[in-house]
Amino acid sequence: MSKSEYKKRLDTLKVTTDGALSRQWEQNHRNEYASALKRVVSQHKDWAASKDEKHSHITAEERKKVTDEGEAALKWLDAEFAKQSAVPIADPPVITCDQINKKKAALEAAAAPAINKPKPEPPKPKAEEPKKAEDPNAKKPEPAAAGSEKPPAGGAAPNGADAKPTASAAGADAKPAADNAKKA
Repeated sequence: MSKSEYKKRLDTLKVTTDGALSRQWEQNHRNEYASALKRVVSQHKDWAASKDEKHSHITAEERKKVTDEGEAALKWLDAEFAKQSAVPIADPPVITCDQINKKKAALEAAAAPAINKPKPEPPKPKAEEPKKAEDPNAKKPEPAAAGSEKPPAGGAAPNGADAKPTASAAGADAKPAADNAKKA
């Protein structure tokens, strides 16, 4: 026998066995996919019943919609499993893992807008009313130049130092001048 003859025989065997292998795989994995769908429905029910502060902004209608979608998915799953139980294992399955997975994805997509709805920001405190708008042509007071300030009454300098020299400062300056006069 040649290689091409073996390939033809293998292809005919695959055609007859692929259906059986597919049905076996579906039979073995169907419950896992159903459990995953039930788990998602349960999570959505828990979320809808939550009184947590981070979900307090979700309305009752949105919560009900999520729960109703989950209930509908469970009813569909139960009905399909009831049909499947009446079908012999050798016949094509009524419900496939792919169908269950698509139902789970549709459920998650339907619930996502409500579940992922961001909490609104708290209202900002109202700012005080702005004062009257200033006339752009009105003259604004110009700051005085640093040297043009008048010293305050009492003789104090603008920087807080005394305008008049103290006796100790005058005496300190007078001694070197007197020493210089004696030496000359």
